[in-house]
Amino acid sequence: MVHDNGWTNKGPHQHHHLLEKLSVKGHQVVVVEYDHLWRTRDGSARSPHISGESVRTGVRRFYDNADVTCVSPPFIKVPLLDYLSLAATFRRQIKQEIQRFHPDVIVGFTGVISPFWGATLAEEMHIPYVDYWLDATDQLVPEGFLRPLARVIQRSTVKKATSVLTLSETLREYVIQLGANPSTTQVLPGGVDLRTFDPSAIDSQRMRDKYGLGKDALVLFFMGWIYDFAGLQEAVLELARYREVRPDLKLLIVGEGDFYPRLQEIVRENHVEESVVFTGKVPYTEIPELIAAADIALLPAHDNEIMRNAVPIKIYEYLAMHKPTICTKLSGIMREFGQNCGILYIEEPNDAVGVAANLTREDVQTLKMQAKQFIENYDWDKITARFEEMLTSLVEPSHRAARLDGKPMSEPDETNHVDNKQLPVHLGALIRKLEAFRRREISR
Repeated sequence: MVHDNGWTNKGPHQHHHLLEKLSVKGHQVVVVEYDHLWRTRDGSARSPHISGESVRTGVRRFYDNADVTCVSPPFIKVPLLDYLSLAATFRRQIKQEIQRFHPDVIVGFTGVISPFWGATLAEEMHIPYVDYWLDATDQLVPEGFLRPLARVIQRSTVKKATSVLTLSETLREYVIQLGANPSTTQVLPGGVDLRTFDPSAIDSQRMRDKYGLGKDALVLFFMGWIYDFAGLQEAVLELARYREVRPDLKLLIVGEGDFYPRLQEIVRENHVEESVVFTGKVPYTEIPELIAAADIALLPAHDNEIMRNAVPIKIYEYLAMHKPTICTKLSGIMREFGQNCGILYIEEPNDAVGVAANLTREDVQTLKMQAKQFIENYDWDKITARFEEMLTSLVEPSHRAARLDGKPMSEPDETNHVDNKQLPVHLGALIRKLEAFRRREISR
């Protein structure tokens, strides 16, 4: 797998569940990754300017018997130069891992640079390449001026891919518009581990006691990466408005992110410290209990380019715990889940708290029953089996084609390591190649 993010930085997301479960089933899984959060860490400005190659074996995050190898290429730890250096070292690293591990298939998740090189090298070496889209990734590039270039690169990647998978039907339409082949582009939805997220087996009171949430409190719940477009600022402001008439309303926020410090300031500025509980980042093993402690789950995100086609896995986890879920009308979620599924759709982020506050007991019970019935077909074991079957169907034809062509699946290489000392070399030439590539694509 090739990935522009760090395997252990965020999540769990789709790829964590699928690939860890495949490793549990006996498949060898190698991830070429990049620590994309290096800029946000304390002391990053004083750290060495070149991050060396790293290899971690036996990595597992969510499943006890998982065994994933994570490999990171070297890169220059200077903003923007990190991307430019990775454009060179990702290629070297991916090629090296192909020659070392001889993969049957390469899968690219959520990225721009590594999926491009994964698709390019897979094409050269007659290896099936699957491009899996969880988001409109070009919109996640922090630097807005680079997003058009990211989109150009992604257009080339989806055209090279043997198969393209998306998390939702709206994302499928998005990548087809980008240039993916409609006949080889299909939806593989998210899922949930129904054994882990089993409300009948979890104590809902323990986390309430831990965080001082009384039995009579109406606990609203959010978990995930805290962006400025997550809708939590609006939720906090509405909570402040309801403070006098509904002192039982509480908001439990699990996670961290770019907007986390500012959100804490907004809570203090509006004097709702007793109504909002921040847990920060917690172990994944605590998530089922934290959801169990809540009464109603929230996803009050803004309807922007990033969220419009997204289908966050947390929605499946909320529904597995039979939690009524209040969500803005995002086209990806509405098309994936539809109606009568345990989700109440709202027009704007600032509607979430008011709608939650006015739900009756009958409303809540109806939504719980809808959630329970909907989620039964979304167990991770079933989704993983479908993914495994898709990959297997691609592998056998590729081996046959390679034998007929008389070409090896990969070529020998004398390179064993990416040399950190060579990193700054030829960056000027690399920039010229990227610019020429961009111009060619735009001219089309």
